[in-house]
Amino acid sequence: MKPFFCRHHRKCRSLPALIVLSTASFLSTTSFAQTAGQWSYKVGETLVMPKVGSGDLSGPGPTGIKLDVGRAYAPIVSGSYMLTDHVAAELILSAPFRHDITGKGTYDGVGKIASMQMSMPSLFLQYRFQEPTATLRPYLGAGVTYAHFSGATTTTTLDALLGPTSMSVDDRLGLAAQIGAIYRLNDRWFIDANVTKTFLKTRFIFTSGCTERTLEARLDPVSINVSVGYQF
Repeated sequence: MKPFFCRHHRKCRSLPALIVLSTASFLSTTSFAQTAGQWSYKVGETLVMPKVGSGDLSGPGPTGIKLDVGRAYAPIVSGSYMLTDHVAAELILSAPFRHDITGKGTYDGVGKIASMQMSMPSLFLQYRFQEPTATLRPYLGAGVTYAHFSGATTTTTLDALLGPTSMSVDDRLGLAAQIGAIYRLNDRWFIDANVTKTFLKTRFIFTSGCTERTLEARLDPVSINVSVGYQF
């Protein structure tokens, strides 16, 4: 192949070499740029800590019966898409969180009375600060969370207090807000950490024979999320 000569330099390079160098230069400046149209995916772990505000259990029997919901861990996966250089949409999915439920109020000190699983798929819009090529990009997010409850079981402790009892929990939709940051490890890999607050109110239903008792409670969980991600 005949060499390709640059008009302004005495040395020459072949056309394939110039193409390779130009491509490498382009990739080195744009490979991690979080710009419009790019996708990224993450896997990680989340700690969910409900901040419970419990009402009283309705119906006959002792009054002032409340409950509390314990913290739980679960793995998460998520995918995000850059709508602009600074605005991203992110979908977060998790394995079910297994929460223990303890008695409060009149039943304070009786220990675990039930357990349940909670899944919290969430959709966020995030605003990412700094330039698309920055090593550290803080962000703020706002979105919605759908709380799905399953696998509710009661304990013999509750059965001894109320008689043989089953429990269910209503699914609910809640608003959520988050603050976090993305730290670049290299051209493709990054770490994402954030804290999310979900505003969530639901209803617990306890059924003993033909008697149904309900309890309204705010769960308002705070979630701490740490993930490792890969950008395409």
